[in-house]
Amino acid sequence: MKSKIENIFNFKKIFKYRKNKRSNTIRINLTRSNLAGAYFEERDFTEANLSGSDLTNANFKRASFIWTDLNGVILQNSNCDRSYFHFASLLWADLSRASLVEADFSCAKASQADLTGTNCKLAKFMGTDLTGAYLTDGNFQAADFFNANITGADCSNANLSQTNLAKAEFQQANLSNANLIEAQLINANMRGADLR
Repeated sequence: MKSKIENIFNFKKIFKYRKNKRSNTIRINLTRSNLAGAYFEERDFTEANLSGSDLTNANFKRASFIWTDLNGVILQNSNCDRSYFHFASLLWADLSRASLVEADFSCAKASQADLTGTNCKLAKFMGTDLTGAYLTDGNFQAADFFNANITGADCSNANLSQTNLAKAEFQQANLSNANLIEAQLINANMRGADLR
């Protein structure tokens, strides 16, 4: 069932994205919008401003959030499987219990983001800033954290099995009871990390 907001606007026209021409992208401002439960599968939010919006229980499967402002957004229990968050800003975003299977957060800024209990199996966090983020109880099996900054993050009880953690920064991170079976830790910086 489509949300009221989608019936009001023709989102196919609003969210057109011209590949490799960022300057020609239509930018929309949905700051502090209530889009809880909305259906936006395969929609393009490139360069949009969704900061402070409530997107709880929404469907954003295979959506594009490239260069999108998602600061302080609430994505609890949302489905963002196979979505793209390249270069997105997710500072203080709440993604707790969201489904982010195969989502791509490469080069995103997600400091202090809450990913508690998320399913991020096979997700990509290459070069992502997760400083002080909460990854507690999350499933990150076979995810790619190459060169990610996870300094001071809480990864307690997280499933990090089979992950690529090469060159990742884990200083002062809490990895207590985290599952690191078959994780690749080549040149990872674990100085001061809690590995109990």
